[in-house]
Amino acid sequence: MSWPVAFVACHSVLELDLGHPSTQRAVLDPQFLNKLVMSGFYGWVERGAADPRAQLKVLHAPSPDLGNELLTVIVQARVQPDWRRVPRAALRTEPAVANVERRLAEGQEYLFRTIVHPTRDFGPNRRRRDLTDSKEVLAWFVDRLQPEGAAPVSGDGRGVRRIGADARTEDLEVRVLPPVQNMRDRPGQRMTRSQIRGRLTVTDPASFAEVLRSGLGRSRSLGCGLVLVEPLG
Repeated sequence: MSWPVAFVACHSVLELDLGHPSTQRAVLDPQFLNKLVMSGFYGWVERGAADPRAQLKVLHAPSPDLGNELLTVIVQARVQPDWRRVPRAALRTEPAVANVERRLAEGQEYLFRTIVHPTRDFGPNRRRRDLTDSKEVLAWFVDRLQPEGAAPVSGDGRGVRRIGADARTEDLEVRVLPPVQNMRDRPGQRMTRSQIRGRLTVTDPASFAEVLRSGLGRSRSLGCGLVLVEPLG
């Protein structure tokens, strides 16, 4: 039995009006949304520092509600943000900012949801392709589950890092989301994301805490990887 592990982070909820030009652009361009999110952390690292997002552990997850003309963005970081650089007229409500503290222990159960960018290498040159079938996405996620007693990294030669929690496949729900285009770095290249929901049981608190802090999978600057959890019981 391992010792409990502390997870502490700052969560923000931004409710952005889809009638505002900045919000409209954020929905169309994930790089622009990344810039908007990072504007809340100006000054925490020196200008020109390598990968400030990784240093600050900034993750975000957008959720558009087209019927209500609303874009909700949940932002997580290891420091407190300052959202005064977000255009005031774009905000539907005042940003909600709160610290989240959890003591993670083996056997705890959580409801979770995450948006991920699952990929797989194929062919002799190990070219990478997006997974666009829900069964493939489910298999990708199951590869990262960590049954009780399993090592944090898989021993099958692929070196897949596990998430410190296990789940029953029947408790997992996968929804493949519409692709989005990377407008700046690779114009014309589309990225397919998937939303995964379900129930997890903690088996390795240290590994689970690291996934919560640092995210899961690729394209974290494009709104993927944040794992949101809610304790059961």
